[in-house]
Amino acid sequence: MDFLYDTAIPNELKSRSRTYIKYGNYNDTFQFLGYFSIALKVIDFGDEVSKTAIKKMTGDKDKKNTSGYLIGQFAINDKFRTSKDVMSGKTLLEDCLDQLYEANGIVGGKLIIIECKESEKLIEFYERNGFRYLQKVQTPNNGELVQMIKLL
Repeated sequence: MDFLYDTAIPNELKSRSRTYIKYGNYNDTFQFLGYFSIALKVIDFGDEVSKTAIKKMTGDKDKKNTSGYLIGQFAINDKFRTSKDVMSGKTLLEDCLDQLYEANGIVGGKLIIIECKESEKLIEFYERNGFRYLQKVQTPNNGELVQMIKLL
């Protein structure tokens, strides 16, 4: 919830991203189920990205970067992580992708980007949902994330 208060609201006010909050009925009460944030992002291609992959994403194998829609935050309420009847990761991701397909229909674009921790469980989840590994990237605090993409 810290993200929602500390980051999502200021980012909304500065038009940096949009955060979608999902609510639903659970045990006859209205509950917070999860959220996702969407932003625009430019990604730079590292050495591990093949020219073939770059051409598929950009139409030009010599491009050094491209832009896409970033799913910047994606979370389900811990209370419902094991209760797929209430809100599953797949359902929340489908809601997120619906928003991105709508944006794509209005302004175009070709790429959806996810950056996640190098966790087998997370990577498998995104792969099952049509994303594929692109590259590892450094974070500002010297950490490392896995960048995954899905073509629109």
